[in-house]
This record gives sequence, structure tokens and C-alpha cells, in this order.
Amino acid sequence: MQLLQAQIPSSDSFAHAAWRRVLAPCFIILFILCTPGCQTLKDRGSEARREDELLNTQKNLVIGYINQGQPNMALRELRPLLTKHPEDADFKNLMGLTYLSLQNPKMALGFFEDSHRLQPRASVALNLSSAYIETKQFAKAMKTLKDLRNSPAGKEYQYPERILHNIGLCAERMDKWKIAEKYYKLAIEINPYYYLSLMRLGQLYERMRNTEFAVREYQRARDACMKCFDPVHALVTQWVAKGEVQKSMTLIQEYLADKELDAADRLRARKLMASTTRSDPKNIIHAQNGRVRPTRTGTN
Repeated sequence: MQLLQAQIPSSDSFAHAAWRRVLAPCFIILFILCTPGCQTLKDRGSEARREDELLNTQKNLVIGYINQGQPNMALRELRPLLTKHPEDADFKNLMGLTYLSLQNPKMALGFFEDSHRLQPRASVALNLSSAYIETKQFAKAMKTLKDLRNSPAGKEYQYPERILHNIGLCAERMDKWKIAEKYYKLAIEINPYYYLSLMRLGQLYERMRNTEFAVREYQRARDACMKCFDPVHALVTQWVAKGEVQKSMTLIQEYLADKELDAADRLRARKLMASTTRSDPKNIIHAQNGRVRPTRTGTN
């Protein structure tokens, strides 16, 4: 799974603004009331800064749970935080990402809509489009993405490949394969190592029965993410179908040589090796208890 991120505003900007608001009148009061009143204002500024820092710490904790694949832990942290801060756009966005991780896009959608209403940032609009795609509201998804792409916020967004990927995925879900191909390629032009678009383009070529192009994209995806199992599985499936068993075995062995592999991926790779040894393509298709999963949307 791709890593999930959130644009959490820095506490520095709020803290500095708070201090400016405090110190400007403080110098005037100094000549009239001396220091006690000024100290009170400074204390209020310090409290605001500490509260802001605490909120950011809590948000980063939730992001960590989501990135580590522990959405249940994220949900446990977020519920009381949202009760206490019901109008915090970041917590709404994180709750949406948590529900996407829990495979519940319908619940995620409402939180993304609220977050976007409170603070219409590019990252939140992108997440909103992901929820629309997953709930099959393709017209809304496409409008959200095109509006985002043409907006000042979208033009300044530091990961434009994610926007292009979601446009491609939305088009693919609508069976508009040529449009999907165009936008996946645009995403890869901007970021040649963008794993999601490389994998998705490979699967699109499989559907188009263009195995040569599919293998090319899977190989690029393998280069982009050496620890990812999906491109290894996809390449082995293609090669064994052509009778290239030894080539497949070599790839799996190279993959298993990585000592930092996730335990679940290592187990899937071993199962894949066993089925490859038997040279039965039908077994390989089911080696990981499911097909390749590069259909994820670009989220932030």
C-alpha cells in the first residue's frame, strides 16, 4: 500500500502569529501598566503555542497509525479528538483516510466533504476525489479533479502526478481506456518512479492484451519499489505463461534476498516460488490470495 500523508499545518506559523498579536500591544501597555499585564498576555501566547503543538503531535500520531496499516488504532485516537475539535479540517481529513484504509469509502466521503468545506486544500480535494471514485460517483470525481487541476491550489500542489493518476483511474473505471492510458502516462512523465501509475498502466495493457507493454511497465514498477511484491507477482505471471520459468525463479530469488521485506510479502513470495516450481500458471494467479492491487487512488 502506498504511504498515506496529510498536509498538517506547521505549528510555527500559528505560534509566530500569536506572539506578534501579543507583543504589539504589550509594548504600549508596558508604559502604562508596567510588566504584570504584559506577562499575562505572554502566558496566553505560550498556552496557545503549546496547544497547537499538542494538536500537531496528535495528528502525526494518527498519520503514523495509518501509514503503518493500523487504521483501527487511528480510529480509536480520532474519535475523542473529533468530539473535542469538531471543526478541525485536519482531523476530518484523517478520519476520511482512516475509513478509506478500512475499506469503507462511504463513511470516508462525508469526512472528506466536511474537511474540504472547512479548508479547501489541494490534498483534501484529491482525497475527496478518491472517495468519489471508490463509491462509483465518477462524474463528481472527474469534476473535482479537473477543477483541482485548473485551480491555483492544484497548480501549486507538489504532487501533480497524484491528480493525474486519479483522473486516469476514474477514466479506467468508466471503461475509457485510451483516456486512462493518457493520464497514467502524464503522471509517469512528471514522476517516472510513480509506482501506482506504473502498476495501473501495466494492468491496463493486460486488459488491452498488450503483454509486451504490460511487462515493460511492471519492470519499471519493480525498479520504482524494490520491496513491493505486486510487480514481482505480475512479472512472474506473465513470464510463466510464456514458459520462462527460470527467469521467473531468478526474479523471486532476487526479491527474497532482500532482508528487509515485510513478513507477509515474504510469505507470498515463497508461495509464488512454490507454484512457479510446479510451472502451473493457474496456481500462480492465486498465489497471493488475490490479484494485484494497484487500483489504489492517489491519496494524501
